[in-house]
Amino acid sequence: MKRSEFIKRLGIAASGAAVAPSILPSGYLFAATGGPSVPHVVICLLAGGVRNRESVEQAEGNLMPHLFAEIGSAVRQIAPPPLQHQGTLYQNFRYARGPVLHAAAQVAVLSGHYPSAPRSTTTAVTPTAFALLHRHRPAASAWWLPGAPVSGAARGSSGHPHYGVRFRVDVPPVAFSPATGTVPTPDEQNLARAKAIIRQQRPNLLVVHLQDMDAAHFSYARYRTALQIADRGVAQLWRTIQATPGMTDNTVLFVLPDHGRDRQPNAIPDASGRFGLDHTDGDTEEGTSRDIFCLVLGPERIVVQDQVIAETRGESIDLLPTLVQLWGIERALPRDLHFPGRSLQEALVARQ
Repeated sequence: MKRSEFIKRLGIAASGAAVAPSILPSGYLFAATGGPSVPHVVICLLAGGVRNRESVEQAEGNLMPHLFAEIGSAVRQIAPPPLQHQGTLYQNFRYARGPVLHAAAQVAVLSGHYPSAPRSTTTAVTPTAFALLHRHRPAASAWWLPGAPVSGAARGSSGHPHYGVRFRVDVPPVAFSPATGTVPTPDEQNLARAKAIIRQQRPNLLVVHLQDMDAAHFSYARYRTALQIADRGVAQLWRTIQATPGMTDNTVLFVLPDHGRDRQPNAIPDASGRFGLDHTDGDTEEGTSRDIFCLVLGPERIVVQDQVIAETRGESIDLLPTLVQLWGIERALPRDLHFPGRSLQEALVARQ
């Protein structure tokens, strides 16, 4: 099915800026240049802000059992086993600098740099993952499913002379139906679109935003529900990847929040009497809104399996250098292009 026809079926308006994929004779999209380790990458960004307390720390029980093993349990879950066993879990990842705002934190993940102020999110210093892929792998298929209008920086338009407007990703806002009764939530709708793209398009890069957990500002109950939906949805996404020819054992999946949420609740109660959670304490001594996790899943030849990194290690800006390594484009980058982050080497199997 042609990309334009497929987009219409998804109900997504797009400008057709991305190039349709073509497969090289080897069967892989990427030609050998020291070779990428993996031809497919999916990033699931929990873009509504998730606190470690309710996720990896399991302070209120394991709300995300499809992703995380139960803390303190010596019994390994049999069916289905949590996804963390199929990769590396960073329990104490960081969104270390920049405004603790969704747009700014998402720019950090996709561009590998921390915006210095909210308005600086309109132009990135370094190119985003989309721009890098489109410039250095022009036959690649890239898809983006944001959950809300996104900034120019996140779309890939950067101030770097080698990556300009023509490498940006034009993604108009997607219309979501409000969740009522049997109508899926916006996150469930985005997950359904993502699974359709995986099955029919086999993307080389797919970025999926889940944002329903931002209801935490005014409803702790809805925040918990959104975490559970994300947990089930990511597991279904991974099963879809493993059931799709060409992506089976050829895909690395990153799952991480854009930023955390405050240690202390706000003054807005929900119907159950629980108070909401903002994200304003990032620069205080006891703040938790910069504390996140990162789960890296992939085949055992690429990603270290069943590894938990408990100490504070890794930052949001480290994803982009990791993608550069996975795509094998290190030597193709301009000499003056530098990323402040580092590749997540401890999660990746060393090349022979």
